[in-house]
Amino acid sequence: MKKYLPILAVIAALVACSKEIVSDEIQATPEEALTFTASMDKALTRTTLSDLGGGSYDIVWQTSDLIRVTDGTNNAVYKPTTAATQSSLSKYDGTEPTGPTFYAYYPNGYYNTSTGVFTLPEIRSSYSTGTFIGFPMYAQSDNTDLHFKNVCGLLELTLSGASESDRFGKVVLRANEYLSGPMSIVADGGAYKAEITSGSKSVTVGMSTTKKLSDGIVVYLPLPAGTYTDFTIEVYPSAAGDHYARKIANKNIVIVRSQVTPITISTIAFNVTPLSKGTGTSENPYQIESEDDIIALSEACRNGVSFTGKYLKVMNNITLTAAHKPFKLVCEELDGNNKTITLNSGYDLSVVQSSEPYAGFISSLTGTVKNLTLAGSDVSITAVESANVRSFGALLGYGGTVRGCHNTINIEWTSSRTESVAAAPLAMGGISGTYTHVYNSENTGNLTFTLTNVANPVSALGGIIGVSGGTISGCTNSGAIYGDGVRYTGGLLGGTDSSLSTVTLDRSSNSGAVTGIYKYSNSSYCIGMAGGIAGSVVKGTITNCANTGAVIGQHNTTGYSGPIFQAGGIVGKAALTNAVICIIKNCYNTADIIARTEYDNVGFKPFAAGISGSGGEISNCYTGGTIYTKAYSGGSYDNKAYGGGIIGYMWHDGSFTPAYQGGVSYSYFPSQALGGTTSNMRTIGYVSKDAKETTNVTTFYKGEDSGGTKFNASSLESVASTTINAVEYASGTDLVTLLNAGVAYIGGDLLTWKAGTGDPAYPVFN
Repeated sequence: MKKYLPILAVIAALVACSKEIVSDEIQATPEEALTFTASMDKALTRTTLSDLGGGSYDIVWQTSDLIRVTDGTNNAVYKPTTAATQSSLSKYDGTEPTGPTFYAYYPNGYYNTSTGVFTLPEIRSSYSTGTFIGFPMYAQSDNTDLHFKNVCGLLELTLSGASESDRFGKVVLRANEYLSGPMSIVADGGAYKAEITSGSKSVTVGMSTTKKLSDGIVVYLPLPAGTYTDFTIEVYPSAAGDHYARKIANKNIVIVRSQVTPITISTIAFNVTPLSKGTGTSENPYQIESEDDIIALSEACRNGVSFTGKYLKVMNNITLTAAHKPFKLVCEELDGNNKTITLNSGYDLSVVQSSEPYAGFISSLTGTVKNLTLAGSDVSITAVESANVRSFGALLGYGGTVRGCHNTINIEWTSSRTESVAAAPLAMGGISGTYTHVYNSENTGNLTFTLTNVANPVSALGGIIGVSGGTISGCTNSGAIYGDGVRYTGGLLGGTDSSLSTVTLDRSSNSGAVTGIYKYSNSSYCIGMAGGIAGSVVKGTITNCANTGAVIGQHNTTGYSGPIFQAGGIVGKAALTNAVICIIKNCYNTADIIARTEYDNVGFKPFAAGISGSGGEISNCYTGGTIYTKAYSGGSYDNKAYGGGIIGYMWHDGSFTPAYQGGVSYSYFPSQALGGTTSNMRTIGYVSKDAKETTNVTTFYKGEDSGGTKFNASSLESVASTTINAVEYASGTDLVTLLNAGVAYIGGDLLTWKAGTGDPAYPVFN
């Protein structure tokens, strides 16, 4: 860091740029190293800061300072050898530049070696009295004498208030111009200045000490020269709570290069909300009227403000012109009031911290959001790896309850992350990413989730939720759902194999095409799953749900003998053990279901079925459409592909103890199967070869045998299945009668079937 002469006070830190008179070119020979000197002679370089009162602040090098020197190809970090205004430099790290032109930046921490970009950060370090950390400076020379010049001016902010109890924690400043971001160094007469044309219109400065409001504090903030309008200053206490202070400057703020601009506010008083209207009660909620209100709300929440027990309400349709920053919301209720928030510039996920690895319009929620629509242009999410985002939903990243909400935004998330198999899944959903209760909500946006690193087994994509341990009820999805490298892909829910929580899916439907392409080949994580309603639900219930969107499942792994893909019109996988199983009742599918493998490996086994790709207790269901299964091996498609009218795959061991438990009763299919040797479609496409053959009258069939092999159904616990010819119920009348014979009370309501319309006239729910 640099120090002022003893007369100085606290000051902030950053980098700058300048152009010096060219002297004789100097280049290093292979035998000798270059010796750089760093100069800050105030008469030559204008590194002195002048305040409005006529005083000056001189800067000196400190031996702990880090300076980046580059020739555009090679670059290294240097340290001053003495604490002075001029010092020789010693190499600290990197590859020594050889010229012919040298570019030098201080501080090194603001320079990105991979991009060559010099950035003023949005979150600044706190400052200590008597030091000047990282005020931006720059030097450019054709020899090794580096004469540094300032590229910014300095805002001096003095704050105080009457409170004896509250202590300063941080200060957030916002304006209509960029306060932080990548700096362009441009000519400014005989010197250089910084310009920022993209980045953030806010900056956060942490406090080095937790002084009381009554003690006051001074904050120094380097900024590019310019006039800043609509300047807002927000002050937060050191302890997170439900209060903060917000002040709007009553004049434009002018920053001049190498000069100090002072602002003094001596009336800081913490209040309870960034919103100016309302009291937070259910009768008089806090009112969100404009983009400024959303920005103020997000800034406050991201800095620890809580609305515990409070009500908020959106009053107008609002369009956000700047990229939206996700925020953690704790409240009783946010009422969207049937309004639309349009995110024209998408999401700014650079603000997501490791302690909050969720993202969306709201990053995480404690409380309820209702009656809100999100709209906007297509969103492409690629820069989230460093932000540690694990869960993304258009509306909500994690938690809470959602009622009556709608997403229309098309979203693409591309990730190259490699995750431990023990890690929480990377999850994406049209409404929520992870663990949210969602009621009567809709997604119409197309969702694409791509994992480019095949060593990532834990991932989920769903039209409503990526991963859930709660309830989805009364929801619909019509957007196309495309998971590339994703393990669990579903029209409404991605899912997991977890037995730790119970999932409830009820009275919901999907009409969007669902595509799941899986690539991982670890022996414990070799199965990909896709379903019209859910990719996988191994514990819970799926009732009164319908799928009319095609489901396509494909395994793309090479070099391993075990990968499987399970695709189902309702669910890809529906059982884990004897005791951990999904109950599927009163559901139907009318779409084609496809499961296939595309690489030369005899171990690949695709399974497809109208209801469940694997397992489940299934009753009072039916399926239409066509079941396609193909397995590629030895240059052609072989017979290791299985299709079932209701279930694709049921596993049995030799002792009749099912590992994948399940059964089928009062369920119907007119489907046909194409591919492999599964053309003789039966209730279940494949039952393990280890199961014992009997002549039991209740039978299962595995598609591997052209006539179907009979197995002991009693080991699968009272399985009974009925099939009828499609012609017999083309009008829907006969099938309605059969389905209603098995109807049960669901959630206290008797849901019955009736004849639908179309050809064939598949039944629908009353």
